Amino acid sequence: MDSDQVYPGWSQVKTVLILAGLAKENHRDKIDLLRAALQKEGKTVQVVFHLPVKKPKENPQPEVYYRNSVNIYGKPKSEVFKTLTIPTDVLIDWSTLEKSPNDFIALQYVAKMKIGINRNLPCFTFTVVEDGQPTQEIINEILKYLKLINK
Repeated sequence: MDSDQVYPGWSQVKTVLILAGLAKENHRDKIDLLRAALQKEGKTVQVVFHLPVKKPKENPQPEVYYRNSVNIYGKPKSEVFKTLTIPTDVLIDWSTLEKSPNDFIALQYVAKMKIGINRNLPCFTFTVVEDGQPTQEIINEILKYLKLINK
């Protein structure tokens, strides 16, 4: 790993990408709480949701990519990758589907730190398990580890 891809420590982090799936109706609320906590820390946050339904012809949701934006192998098409801020300092994947198109993004995306919530991919620096904990406790745990790990 070259020096450009070393996690610089929380004080140097500027950008965070959150990947999420909308398999559960209340999942967007969790992501909004995480985004707010990161923004309160002074970070620029981009959120990308995957919704496994056909893209509506009118009023598609902002920050969402749909089943139409995924190829037959489940990989997001290049149009999705073009919407991502590259590179970013931290990637957080809080997808709720067992197999998510976000897995492809997490594996291919350039980030200095990658975190999986309830997900365990080889690219993740660490994984946080929800295990029924309240959302705020999960967010506090993520922030705790991001602040503990230094260059």
